[in-house]
Amino acid sequence: IWITHDDICSALWSNRDVAKAWLSKGGEWLSDDFPDEFENDEELFLIVAQQKWSDFMYASDSLKANKEFLLRALAIDGRIISEVSEELRYDYDLALAAFEKDCRAVQFF
Repeated sequence: IWITHDDICSALWSNRDVAKAWLSKGGEWLSDDFPDEFENDEELFLIVAQQKWSDFMYASDSLKANKEFLLRALAIDGRIISEVSEELRYDYDLALAAFEKDCRAVQFF
């Protein structure tokens, strides 16, 4: 997929649909190419959860502190618990969702 990255006009990376397609195909989060407002986009980060959970680190602090959103993301990949805000890190519902989806989530506690 990185071969395609260089073929895409840099101005297109600010288009949400282009970002969505890139992420859906397994592309990494492009912090240098995507606009900052994408860091607060729930739909994009649910795709990140499906494709490359470790890129969840690029989510905004407000997403990492949004319990309802995190429950949906953790239902996709429990290891996202590693990126949850400090205030919610030990929340019972979030911990349960993380462990239910992936027992490897325990390594992040």
